[in-house]
Amino acid sequence: AESSQQRVAAFRAQLAQDNWRQYHEQLSLQQLDRLAGEAFEAYIARLLAEVGFTSIELTSSSGDQGADIVCEKDGIRW
Repeated sequence: AESSQQRVAAFRAQLAQDNWRQYHEQLSLQQLDRLAGEAFEAYIARLLAEVGFTSIELTSSSGDQGADIVCEKDGIRW
């Protein structure tokens, strides 16, 4: 069985290999809603990087269905 870390790594690799912007533009809200928690967080982390956030860290999952991410932009830690 594939671990959650392996699923996240596979998802990240897919995003890196594909034309990410094209993938993003074609992703429907229904497809986004169906992403596993870790894959959703990886997707959000990529979006944050695309709009200029840095020092992006995925934190331990809290199980609250939200994105557990810490990042920086313009000297502010979010």
